[in-house]
Amino acid sequence: MSSNITFQPTIFREYIGSNEYSHHHGFPSHIINEQLTEFHFILAFAKENYEQTLTTKLGDGNFSRHWKISSFSAERIHKLKKENPNVKIIISIGGRGSNFPFNTNDSMIWVHNAFTSIKNIIDDYNHNSDIRIIDGIDVNYEEIHNEENFVKCLGLLIKLLKLKGLITIASIAPSASVHTHYKKLYHHYKYCIDWVNYQFYGQTLSNKRDFHNLYIALSKDYPSHRKDYPSILLAGFSTDPSDAGTISKDTFLEGCHQLFKDNLLPGIFVFGADYSKVTHEEGNSFQVEIIAQQMIVDTRVLNFGFDHGCHCVAITKKVGECNGSDWNYGRHVVVKAPKTAKLKLECRLRSAI
Repeated sequence: MSSNITFQPTIFREYIGSNEYSHHHGFPSHIINEQLTEFHFILAFAKENYEQTLTTKLGDGNFSRHWKISSFSAERIHKLKKENPNVKIIISIGGRGSNFPFNTNDSMIWVHNAFTSIKNIIDDYNHNSDIRIIDGIDVNYEEIHNEENFVKCLGLLIKLLKLKGLITIASIAPSASVHTHYKKLYHHYKYCIDWVNYQFYGQTLSNKRDFHNLYIALSKDYPSHRKDYPSILLAGFSTDPSDAGTISKDTFLEGCHQLFKDNLLPGIFVFGADYSKVTHEEGNSFQVEIIAQQMIVDTRVLNFGFDHGCHCVAITKKVGECNGSDWNYGRHVVVKAPKTAKLKLECRLRSAI
């Protein structure tokens, strides 16, 4: 299956700020590929207040920032955007796991509180700035207690924020356990939703075929409403150790490569920078992010079909010119090429070393 629409993948997104023990003191701007059309940092999370009852937690829609504000301040974002024109900043609302459910008994009060509190956050960031600091929101609830209220509340919230000009981008982040709820939200409010960040790391996908088939199925559940894109479904990978064992890095990247070849995948997101800063293999940081972005810029990267005399120096100490017959994804190399000097990738020799 491939698309009849010719398009270029454009977008990479990175969640950041969710881990309170993260050593980030600002945005890792060095990982941004300047050749991307859009690079989104997604601030995680703005979380709502809850009232604990005997049996459940009820949210009131009053959101507050739970990332380190000093590390991701308006001044830092302003500087980041001035230096990187392709960067946009998104606020993710909700939270990971059952401690942050969507659950309300009064949808209209929830919408009013949510709109007001998120507007206050955005206004605080944008105050006295000559550029837009916050570009959008991302809906990221992993537990939903009432589908009807979820669809109504989040749909109206996104619609209001867009109508009032507070945001220009809206995304949703479904996972396997709440897929049907997000599917209904998208069905009713798809023209307000720009991207779908599906959490492929929320279920076990043991091979590239399973990954590919799931993507095709999900594309039908979230059909594109945009003439310029055959799909608005982004593929997501997690570097959070708690998500380990669901889909391997190799399977994910190889699956994305195939989707790029099939002209189906508009972009990739990673959760998240707090865990990628120090990965658990050989001490290299942001491996998946660097590879994924280069794949978006040049979908031939995993076969290394560069046209600029790209040379690779492998950790195995085997040195050779990088071309389609010699190199493939798997082992670490340093790629030296125009605009990609010192770029660290992973590749492996097609033939045994």
